[in-house]
Amino acid sequence: MKRFLIAILLPLLLPAMSSAQRYTSEDLHFRSPSVPKYSVFAGDTIRFNRSDLYERMDRELIAFTYSHSNSLLMLKRSDKYFQQVEPLLKLYGIPDDLKYLMAIESNLNPKAYSTAGAAGLWQFTKSTGKEFGLIIDGEVDERYNIEKETIAACQYLKRAYDR
Repeated sequence: MKRFLIAILLPLLLPAMSSAQRYTSEDLHFRSPSVPKYSVFAGDTIRFNRSDLYERMDRELIAFTYSHSNSLLMLKRSDKYFQQVEPLLKLYGIPDDLKYLMAIESNLNPKAYSTAGAAGLWQFTKSTGKEFGLIIDGEVDERYNIEKETIAACQYLKRAYDR
């Protein structure tokens, strides 16, 4: 990957560099964003002092820093879907930050369908969707109805929190 980036970036940088000086890949430094000591999410403080949590956050920061196409697409979609979801989260007493769970699960793609059979913005499986009152049969699949799946997600999240 580093060689690929060097092959792309070096020709762009060469005209700005002195022709007398030679540059190698070691001269070009790529930085990834640093992992913070902690983050506050949904009112809880998450510390990154465990190596597994640190590595997972580091991976996510690198992915979101250098993989912008998905991020830009989600930002464009976020206005539309967050406007529909935020009032329901508030109505059910779910922290507003949990709307980002929907973004993580489906990349804010309302037609998302996983290999495990989970569907919609909140990625409900058939059994879990039915458990939380969604109609899922040969003709209707309410996992694709933003309002109904969000209400089911609120109920799911409340139950999970109570446990």
